[in-house]
Amino acid sequence: MSQSSQSKIQPRTQFELLIVAAAGLTLVYNQRFFAELASAFGVNDNTVVFICAVGLVLFSAHLLCLSIATFVAPMLAKPLIITVVIISAGVAYFSDTFGAIIDQDMIRNVIETDPAEVQALVTPRLLMYLIVYGFIPALCIYLLPIRLQGFGREALDKTKLAAIALVGIAVPMVSFGAEFASLIREYQPVRFYSNPLYPIFSVSKYVTQNFSQDDLKPLEAAQPDAVLMGQASKPRLMIMVVGETARADRFALYGNSRNTNPELAKLENELFVFRNAYACGTSTAISVPCMFSFLNRADYSVAAARRTENVLDVLDRLGVNVVWRDNNSGSKGVADRIRFENYNRPSVNPVCDLECRDVGMLANLQTWFDETAGDKLVVLHQLGNHGPAYAQRYPKDFERFTPACQHNDLSACSITEIVNAYDNALLYTDWFLAQVISLLQDNTSNHSVSMLYVSDHGESLGENNIFLHGLPYAFAPKEQIEIPIFVWLPRNHQINNHQRRGHPTKAVSHDHISFTLLEYFNVVGTDATEQETLFDVLRAGGS
Repeated sequence: MSQSSQSKIQPRTQFELLIVAAAGLTLVYNQRFFAELASAFGVNDNTVVFICAVGLVLFSAHLLCLSIATFVAPMLAKPLIITVVIISAGVAYFSDTFGAIIDQDMIRNVIETDPAEVQALVTPRLLMYLIVYGFIPALCIYLLPIRLQGFGREALDKTKLAAIALVGIAVPMVSFGAEFASLIREYQPVRFYSNPLYPIFSVSKYVTQNFSQDDLKPLEAAQPDAVLMGQASKPRLMIMVVGETARADRFALYGNSRNTNPELAKLENELFVFRNAYACGTSTAISVPCMFSFLNRADYSVAAARRTENVLDVLDRLGVNVVWRDNNSGSKGVADRIRFENYNRPSVNPVCDLECRDVGMLANLQTWFDETAGDKLVVLHQLGNHGPAYAQRYPKDFERFTPACQHNDLSACSITEIVNAYDNALLYTDWFLAQVISLLQDNTSNHSVSMLYVSDHGESLGENNIFLHGLPYAFAPKEQIEIPIFVWLPRNHQINNHQRRGHPTKAVSHDHISFTLLEYFNVVGTDATEQETLFDVLRAGGS
């Protein structure tokens, strides 16, 4: 045999390929999983064997899934493994870098995101992960010659692999029954970091729950008995600002020692700050539809909300003039049936530099107020503090806390730099909200005015090595679910200062928002008169 022929790579069987692929998926793409596992159980002589047992179960689960997926169509083994490897590389980046979990809600965020958000997440570190852990292994798999042995032999090999995998799952779980029971019951977040098993499960769950026959049913009317009571002496005008990624404890209004609210502090006697407020979800795709729905957080589902009118639909049906202005990535379905205006492009938004600014959403609103009769609700959906490129969320003259992280790759910055950039973005939101209030103050002579500010969710800024948001609600850190909610009312409003005993401390949430809007516009009906609103909390003294 010639030397050149000896040097050629010998064809391998799929039996060997699947074993190597399962081992690679386990050892290369699950660094965060094993780090979380070690953190949960500790690393000592007693736990190292258990951690290895978990690794064997994970390897066996990968092997079982690959064997089943390639049983009928062996020719698809290579394309399947290549696809899984590239996806796993991307998942590993977000898990390793931000502590992200790719669950059903995160899949929804990915699908509903816009190009600007995608661009902000593209970093050199992400490209490195995709090249080193994705494309290079994928190329090696593509070039590796595989010898197919006929359907019968391939089926027998896959059956053997599946049997080996089942033994590899059963033996460790029986041997370490107590430890696995603890992992399943007490340390759920650890399991959610398994890559790519949990992301694949999340995709399947997203598909089955979001593409069903229920989508073909007609839209259900909400609050069918609700009616708009007689007009007040002046038309009502509310501007509701939906904040983006603003967490409560970074607001000076909520106790931050930094003065992140210099403008709103000047209006403190006209602000009602709800000190104990919670989001419905940890991502925009969940929280925004939830806050405008009539479902409580415990009962909320995207499918149910999509099939039923939201509070903006009801107000529009009853004759309130409703408009949604958006400087973010859309209304997530909330404004599908009302007037929607997109302000995240320079052709519409007059205040754009590196990106279009939130204050541009106020353009020409006064003209609309003057030309539109009756009650009015304006929803302004901010770009706010959307990460990871916090420094892009504000003009440079708002960079007062320095040094501020200038990268969208947060691993290139210290925690202090990240927090500084985040707080600078809050400074800009503070100034923007002051402009909103100023516009409303100019209309007090001919309207009964108010502003409602509600953040969609919070943000992790490196606590416990977690960044951004979107963790499953059941174990999300408080930084992602504790949010600012506050109301501005002019001094002459019936809920005035002498009725307030400090800022309200009673727990409120996104569950209060829809019924608060109904009350403000004097809508009454069966459900609308039975649910607690933010105004009910204020009238009760806030505690």
